[in-house]
Amino acid sequence: MDERLRALVEQMPEKAPRSKLEPHVEVIRELRRKGRTYQEISRFFAEHLGVPVAASTIHAFVRVRAHRRRRPLPVELPPAAQQHEKVFEYNENEPLRLIPESKRKLGGAGEQDRGEQDRPQIGGETASQ
Repeated sequence: MDERLRALVEQMPEKAPRSKLEPHVEVIRELRRKGRTYQEISRFFAEHLGVPVAASTIHAFVRVRAHRRRRPLPVELPPAAQQHEKVFEYNENEPLRLIPESKRKLGGAGEQDRGEQDRPQIGGETASQ
């Protein structure tokens, strides 16, 4: 950003919070942590803080902030062709089976280790014929 724009931005005052609940965010979090319902929090605000607020407003306030806090962490996926240990075995119309550690072997994406008997049949012939 150029210096003229930076100076203009720095001169602008901070904007006031849009919600009357913003100054009380920690109180709301603590009451929720203690298992209080939105209705109970609403009554607490009216009785102790003199802030009349609907339970649905508190709920919306919490929901919006929960979405902001739950940003997914970047996940680095391994390359598709990376070798990995085969842990499960799958055959059509059978449950998924755990392969015993003594019989596990490395396999990669797109590996073809099925025997002829396991290949899909096309017109009465095996797929490799």
